[in-house]
Amino acid sequence: MDRLLNWLIAFSRWLAEAWLAWLTLLVLLFAFFVSFRPGASEFHIRFIGLVLQLLGVGTVVVGINKTRKSFGKPGMVKLFFEWVSRFPRWRRHIVMAAGTGKFSLGPGKLRAYTWMPIDPSTPIDAQVSALIKDVEGLNERLIRCQDEFEAQFGKVSDALRQEQQVRAERYDNLQTRLEVTQTGGLHISLMGAIWIAVGSILSTLAPEIAGKKIAQSANLLPGFLAQLPNLQGAQGAGGEGEAVGGQAKMTIALTILSGLALLVVGQIIIRSFIDPVYELRKLRGEVADALIFYANLYMNPGHAHKTPEIDAAVNALRSLGSRLATRRYAIPFYRLFVFLRAVPPSDSIERASKNLTGLSNSIYSGNVGDNEKGRREIVEALKLRIRV
Repeated sequence: MDRLLNWLIAFSRWLAEAWLAWLTLLVLLFAFFVSFRPGASEFHIRFIGLVLQLLGVGTVVVGINKTRKSFGKPGMVKLFFEWVSRFPRWRRHIVMAAGTGKFSLGPGKLRAYTWMPIDPSTPIDAQVSALIKDVEGLNERLIRCQDEFEAQFGKVSDALRQEQQVRAERYDNLQTRLEVTQTGGLHISLMGAIWIAVGSILSTLAPEIAGKKIAQSANLLPGFLAQLPNLQGAQGAGGEGEAVGGQAKMTIALTILSGLALLVVGQIIIRSFIDPVYELRKLRGEVADALIFYANLYMNPGHAHKTPEIDAAVNALRSLGSRLATRRYAIPFYRLFVFLRAVPPSDSIERASKNLTGLSNSIYSGNVGDNEKGRREIVEALKLRIRV
């Protein structure tokens, strides 16, 4: 019993993942029920079509709103109220204010040192003693300057390292936002496109669906050609004509519903299965390209100075590692695709992601042997056929 209950809970969660598809079908079923019910007038059908079109346009507004919020911008409603709040008033209150400021110099260091002049007329011992003191003072100043230089160099190195880490995190965050912006709203856009398409069909074919112009719709719907003689013969018989009209409505409804169902199922399969698998396989190609393109950098580690080219390699390898680790979660039934040999196993993905991050960290300070081993593990894990 517990096993059945756990399965039902898991099954309900699995169904809830496609709630947009169920919402789309529920709205379409309601629209078809109202449009094809007995006694539905042309006005009712056109009104339902208008509502579907407005709902489709509403999904576009929702997508724009989500895109703005993903980049930290205010939503459409807040943007509207901010625009209203800037409405110019008839009477303006001018307020004048005065302030004071101050200017201060930053902290600095004041250094003082002594230097013993050497008088040639003094005895040799005095000259040597003065020279020794001057050399000792010079040595102390050099040591002090060296310590300050090393301290400043350490601070600069730490700041550059932190900046590099922050830039890498921001780069990954920005790339994630761009991916979500470009692909995250496709389901909502698809739902809106389906509603707009069905609304346009209902609004256009409202007279035909209402049974008022079935004879004129024979050129638009070839399926009515077989019903045309029956329709012409049924104009004089009220009951028989209504039966044929109801049959024609059912034919239209089944045709539209089957076409939409096929479209929805096809898009769900493409977006949920085919596209994620394709993106993962495409990412494998990007990994192979990065291993070849940046081989001259990660196979010669220990670069003393930072350059834009090396920073680009570090960010690219780190980004590939993070995307490779997360991209597999977008593929439902991942084990099934592993069994079909369409994608690499999960442990291979994790191993390749870990070594890509390791290569990213080992470009500035690393070991050639370790980097070679990491590259070999990436090639073996992803089954890449490359020679570097």
